[in-house]
Amino acid sequence: MTRLLLYFGLLCWTNATAALDQQLRLPPPQWVLDSNIEPLRSREAGLRPEEQAIASELRPLVQQGEYRRAITRLAQMDDSQFSAALLFVKAQLHLAANDPEGARVAYLATLEKMPDFQRAHRGLGMVYLRQDKPEAARHHIARAIALGANDAQLYGQLAYLNLETRSPASAIAGYRQALFLEPDNKQWQQGLLYALVKARHFEAARALVEEGLGRDGNDADLWLQYSNLALNTGDPVAALAALEVASRLGSLPPESALVAAQLHLREGSLTRGVALLEGSMGKLDAAHATPLVQTLDWLVQRQEWPAARRLADSLETRGKTLGARERSRVYAARSRIELANEQTDRARNSLERAIDIDPANGRALLALAELERDPRPHRAATLFERAAALEGFEEQASLGRARLAVAQADYSRALDHLLRVRELNPHHPGLGRNIASLERLVALGRH
Repeated sequence: MTRLLLYFGLLCWTNATAALDQQLRLPPPQWVLDSNIEPLRSREAGLRPEEQAIASELRPLVQQGEYRRAITRLAQMDDSQFSAALLFVKAQLHLAANDPEGARVAYLATLEKMPDFQRAHRGLGMVYLRQDKPEAARHHIARAIALGANDAQLYGQLAYLNLETRSPASAIAGYRQALFLEPDNKQWQQGLLYALVKARHFEAARALVEEGLGRDGNDADLWLQYSNLALNTGDPVAALAALEVASRLGSLPPESALVAAQLHLREGSLTRGVALLEGSMGKLDAAHATPLVQTLDWLVQRQEWPAARRLADSLETRGKTLGARERSRVYAARSRIELANEQTDRARNSLERAIDIDPANGRALLALAELERDPRPHRAATLFERAAALEGFEEQASLGRARLAVAQADYSRALDHLLRVRELNPHHPGLGRNIASLERLVALGRH
């Protein structure tokens, strides 16, 4: 308290930091002995004897939190004659009164009087943080550390600024130093974790989260973080196990439930995977539509028909919450399910709906063309032609048109389509033999 009342520093500092962002709050500094040959006293300032009277006058105002009155009293004096210590008091008063610009001016004046005043650099760094000037803040906080300040708050703060303005690697070093001094500080643990992930040091990040889980195994957020890191380190089984633990500790966020469902499906737990998707369907928004439909397509490709049908039913109930492209893909996937159950008419209807919703659904156009090839070849030809006009579908459409032409004994047209396929993909398997066969048939037809 004696040191506080002498400089008005510690109390003002504590009150001023209360207005800052939670992640940037600093406790009272912890001083350490500096081994630098420069005298330590050149980094601290003391009031002159003639300033003791004003200090006595300001002391009760500070004790009562009357910072504005204290500032008004100092404003009545010629601050060009102030010592660095009294200028520092003025800066602290402005900071405590929630006047960061006034504090900045006073801190700069303090440093003009004493360039290596350690606490003035630290205070100015805080001001620049409040003013969202990270480069200037970083400079003064780094200078305070260079002048001997050695507490976890400064290292953590500098790490945060390095993460914002420099590279993750420089932030990692700062957060590790902060954790060395305060090993149980969750803010530094979270900062280090973020920096490690940003630097793609996933193994180190995973080890850090494992330490946290060793201290508190009931932290659902830590389990979610662990699952993400396990995925990034190529360990889907561990990721899934972590998600299940997080689920038992509380409901999974929609994104995590989607990841858990996809992992269950890939690991063969189809019932659990689809149940997770169905349970979270109402919480997922349009941004999740694409991965949901991709999951449906994956089930169809694997011929997991019961699971695919359940998911398709759930997606259909979402109606307009899905975009046109996604709804079209759902109907196209449903047609595959229906064909697998020999429901050809239903499959045809599903494909028609898919194309009505999204006329650029090339897969649906090709599938419907194949269904229409025998009963309605002219309709099939039109569908193949539409698919051929879409980017990425011309090769498949040309093959379908060639098969259709062969069925109609139009070998010349079939040959033209296969020659186009060869232009698009010279390495298509079996293409050479088919072209040769068609060339012989065309030649025979000319004789």
